[in-house]
Amino acid sequence: MSGFATIAAAWLVAMTLIPALLLFTAAGSLLVELQESTIESAKIALRKNNYKVLNVTVIQPHVIQFYVKNEGPYTHRAANFRYVDVIITYVRKVDGVISSVWLAYDPGRAKPEGWRITAVYTDGFAGEILDPIDLVDGYSGVWNERETIEVEAWLDDLIDEQYPVLVRFVGAEWVGG
Repeated sequence: MSGFATIAAAWLVAMTLIPALLLFTAAGSLLVELQESTIESAKIALRKNNYKVLNVTVIQPHVIQFYVKNEGPYTHRAANFRYVDVIITYVRKVDGVISSVWLAYDPGRAKPEGWRITAVYTDGFAGEILDPIDLVDGYSGVWNERETIEVEAWLDDLIDEQYPVLVRFVGAEWVGG
Protein backbone atom coordinates (compact mmCIF):
# COMPACT_ATOMS: atom_id res chain seq x y z
CA MET A 1 0.00 0.00 0.00
CA SER A 2 1.35 3.38 -0.93
CA GLY A 3 1.72 6.32 1.43
CA PHE A 4 -1.27 8.06 -0.17
CA ALA A 5 -3.46 4.99 0.30
CA THR A 6 -2.44 4.73 3.96
CA ILE A 7 -3.28 8.39 4.57
CA ALA A 8 -6.63 8.03 2.76
CA ALA A 9 -7.50 4.90 4.75
CA ALA A 10 -6.59 6.61 8.03
CA TRP A 11 -8.68 9.65 7.07
CA LEU A 12 -11.68 7.42 6.21
CA VAL A 13 -11.40 5.55 9.52
CA ALA A 14 -11.14 8.84 11.44
CA MET A 15 -14.21 10.28 9.67
CA THR A 16 -16.18 7.15 10.57
CA LEU A 17 -15.02 6.83 14.17
CA ILE A 18 -15.31 10.48 15.22
CA PRO A 19 -19.12 10.76 14.62
CA ALA A 20 -19.64 7.35 16.25
CA LEU A 21 -17.59 8.46 19.27
CA LEU A 22 -19.53 11.74 19.51
CA LEU A 23 -22.84 9.86 19.28
CA PHE A 24 -21.74 7.40 21.98
CA THR A 25 -20.65 10.27 24.27
CA ALA A 26 -23.95 12.12 23.73
CA ALA A 27 -25.96 8.95 24.45
CA GLY A 28 -24.00 8.36 27.66
CA SER A 29 -24.58 11.96 28.76
CA LEU A 30 -28.31 11.64 28.02
CA LEU A 31 -28.49 8.42 30.04
CA VAL A 32 -26.85 10.12 33.03
CA GLU A 33 -29.34 13.02 32.78
CA LEU A 34 -32.27 10.60 32.64
CA GLN A 35 -31.00 8.75 35.70
CA GLU A 36 -30.61 12.01 37.63
CA SER A 37 -34.09 13.11 36.56
CA THR A 38 -35.59 9.78 37.65
CA ILE A 39 -33.86 9.97 41.03
CA GLU A 40 -35.11 13.55 41.54
CA SER A 41 -38.68 12.52 40.57
CA ALA A 42 -38.53 9.67 43.08
CA LYS A 43 -37.33 12.03 45.82
CA ILE A 44 -40.21 14.43 45.08
CA ALA A 45 -42.74 11.59 45.12
CA LEU A 46 -41.43 10.33 48.46
CA ARG A 47 -41.56 13.71 50.15
CA LYS A 48 -45.14 14.37 49.02
CA ASN A 49 -46.50 11.34 50.86
CA ASN A 50 -44.51 11.19 54.06
CA TYR A 51 -47.29 10.33 56.50
CA LYS A 52 -48.49 7.20 58.23
CA VAL A 53 -51.98 5.87 59.07
CA LEU A 54 -52.19 4.58 62.65
CA ASN A 55 -54.75 2.84 64.89
CA VAL A 56 -57.80 2.19 62.72
CA THR A 57 -60.82 1.54 64.96
CA VAL A 58 -64.50 0.94 64.21
CA ILE A 59 -66.23 3.07 66.87
CA GLN A 60 -69.79 2.52 65.58
CA PRO A 61 -71.02 0.12 62.87
CA HIS A 62 -70.74 2.90 60.28
CA VAL A 63 -68.05 5.15 61.83
CA ILE A 64 -64.28 4.64 61.77
CA GLN A 65 -61.62 6.54 63.69
CA PHE A 66 -57.96 6.59 62.70
CA TYR A 67 -54.88 8.73 63.08
CA VAL A 68 -52.51 10.05 60.43
CA LYS A 69 -49.05 11.29 61.41
CA ASN A 70 -47.18 13.82 59.31
CA GLU A 71 -43.65 12.45 59.48
CA GLY A 72 -42.27 15.52 57.71
CA PRO A 73 -40.26 17.22 56.53
CA TYR A 74 -43.07 19.24 54.90
CA THR A 75 -46.17 21.00 56.20
CA HIS A 76 -49.53 20.92 54.43
CA ARG A 77 -52.24 23.56 54.38
CA ALA A 78 -55.57 22.37 55.77
CA ALA A 79 -57.29 23.84 52.69
CA ASN A 80 -55.62 21.08 50.66
CA PHE A 81 -57.36 18.29 52.59
CA ARG A 82 -60.14 18.63 50.02
CA TYR A 83 -57.70 17.01 47.55
CA VAL A 84 -56.94 14.00 49.76
CA ASP A 85 -58.50 10.66 48.89
CA VAL A 86 -59.56 8.52 51.81
CA ILE A 87 -60.38 5.01 50.64
CA ILE A 88 -61.88 2.56 53.11
CA THR A 89 -61.93 -1.18 52.39
CA TYR A 90 -64.14 -3.21 54.70
CA VAL A 91 -66.47 -6.20 54.96
CA ARG A 92 -70.16 -5.27 54.75
CA LYS A 93 -72.19 -6.42 57.75
CA VAL A 94 -75.36 -7.21 55.77
CA ASP A 95 -73.90 -9.70 53.27
CA GLY A 96 -70.19 -10.24 54.04
CA VAL A 97 -69.03 -8.72 50.76
CA ILE A 98 -65.66 -6.92 50.70
CA SER A 99 -66.30 -3.33 49.64
CA SER A 100 -64.27 -0.20 49.05
CA VAL A 101 -65.54 3.34 49.20
CA TRP A 102 -63.92 6.69 48.40
CA LEU A 103 -64.71 9.41 50.92
CA ALA A 104 -64.59 13.16 50.36
CA TYR A 105 -63.35 15.65 52.92
CA ASP A 106 -66.41 17.01 54.72
CA PRO A 107 -65.48 19.00 57.85
CA GLY A 108 -69.14 19.95 58.48
CA ARG A 109 -70.35 16.35 58.20
CA ALA A 110 -73.08 17.41 55.78
CA LYS A 111 -72.87 14.42 53.39
CA PRO A 112 -74.00 10.81 53.97
CA GLU A 113 -70.36 9.64 53.60
CA GLY A 114 -67.13 11.50 54.23
CA TRP A 115 -64.29 12.26 56.61
CA ARG A 116 -63.18 15.10 58.86
CA ILE A 117 -60.50 15.98 61.38
CA THR A 118 -61.68 15.79 64.99
CA ALA A 119 -58.43 16.55 66.86
CA VAL A 120 -54.76 17.33 66.34
CA TYR A 121 -51.84 16.14 68.45
CA THR A 122 -48.25 17.39 68.57
CA ASP A 123 -45.75 14.67 69.50
CA GLY A 124 -48.54 12.76 71.25
CA PHE A 125 -49.84 15.74 73.25
CA ALA A 126 -53.33 17.14 72.61
CA GLY A 127 -53.41 20.44 70.75
CA GLU A 128 -51.16 22.23 68.32
CA ILE A 129 -48.25 24.53 68.88
CA LEU A 130 -47.99 26.13 65.41
CA ASP A 131 -50.67 27.19 62.90
CA PRO A 132 -53.68 25.41 64.48
CA ILE A 133 -56.17 23.74 62.17
CA ASP A 134 -59.65 25.18 62.66
CA LEU A 135 -61.67 22.02 63.41
CA VAL A 136 -64.98 23.80 62.76
CA ASP A 137 -64.37 25.13 59.24
CA GLY A 138 -61.64 22.55 58.49
CA TYR A 139 -59.92 24.67 55.84
CA SER A 140 -57.67 27.05 57.76
CA GLY A 141 -54.45 26.24 59.54
CA VAL A 142 -51.51 24.00 58.74
CA TRP A 143 -50.75 20.32 59.34
CA ASN A 144 -47.16 20.64 60.53
CA GLU A 145 -44.54 17.94 60.65
CA ARG A 146 -44.67 15.75 63.78
CA GLU A 147 -48.39 16.47 64.15
CA THR A 148 -50.96 13.70 64.12
CA ILE A 149 -54.53 14.28 63.00
CA GLU A 150 -57.39 12.28 64.46
CA VAL A 151 -59.81 11.45 61.64
CA GLU A 152 -63.43 10.39 61.78
CA ALA A 153 -64.82 8.69 58.67
CA TRP A 154 -68.45 7.70 58.25
CA LEU A 155 -70.08 5.44 55.72
CA ASP A 156 -73.61 4.95 54.50
CA ASP A 157 -73.06 1.21 55.00
CA LEU A 158 -72.59 -0.96 58.08
CA ILE A 159 -69.12 -2.41 58.74
CA ASP A 160 -68.66 -5.94 60.03
CA GLU A 161 -66.41 -5.33 63.04
CA GLN A 162 -65.16 -8.95 63.06
CA TYR A 163 -62.84 -8.14 60.14
CA PRO A 164 -60.05 -5.60 59.78
CA VAL A 165 -60.65 -2.31 58.02
CA LEU A 166 -58.07 -0.98 55.57
CA VAL A 167 -57.61 2.79 55.32
CA ARG A 168 -55.71 4.45 52.51
CA PHE A 169 -54.98 8.15 53.00
CA VAL A 170 -53.70 9.36 49.65
CA GLY A 171 -52.50 12.94 49.49
CA ALA A 172 -52.86 14.59 46.14
CA GLU A 173 -50.14 16.88 44.87
CA TRP A 174 -49.76 18.71 48.18
CA VAL A 175 -49.35 22.41 47.57
CA GLY A 176 -46.55 23.73 49.74
CA GLY A 177 -46.71 24.56 53.40
